[in-house]
Amino acid sequence: MKHLMTIMLGLSTVFFASCKGDDPVPVKTFATYSLADIMAEADNINKDAISYDLPAVQNFKVGSIIFIKTSSANYGKLEVLEVDVNYNITLNLFVFDGNGAKLLEKNSIKLLPGTNLYDLDDPDMPAVVSADGDMMWYTSNGFYTLIFNDPAKAYLFKP
Repeated sequence: MKHLMTIMLGLSTVFFASCKGDDPVPVKTFATYSLADIMAEADNINKDAISYDLPAVQNFKVGSIIFIKTSSANYGKLEVLEVDVNYNITLNLFVFDGNGAKLLEKNSIKLLPGTNLYDLDDPDMPAVVSADGDMMWYTSNGFYTLIFNDPAKAYLFKP
């Protein structure tokens, strides 16, 4: 019996030592979301506005990630960095071309609330465009909202 216990203890030690446990799931960040990640959520991308502070509509906060489809049919992502006391919004923008390569990357772009349209494919972003813009940071009745100009669309992926 003593030998059997010693053998069992030895085997359990070997099996326990060989068990590595579960590898932690890597945490995705704005930088690591790929075109494939966005395409996996393509059915959720729609023309609905995304409200910052209107409880009846979707809300987002600093760190939120928004998947987009531009009017030029490119996919991309926005990251909310800040909404300051004057309700200016600061975003990171990354747009992919059809092959998944970088088409456009802009960091810390600041948009003021108003009726300005922004073209999310434009290398001059955040230059204001008069027509065919994709998005507007709009205020109505004291509520602040990202509005997407059809055919541009978005999805609040990570509130």
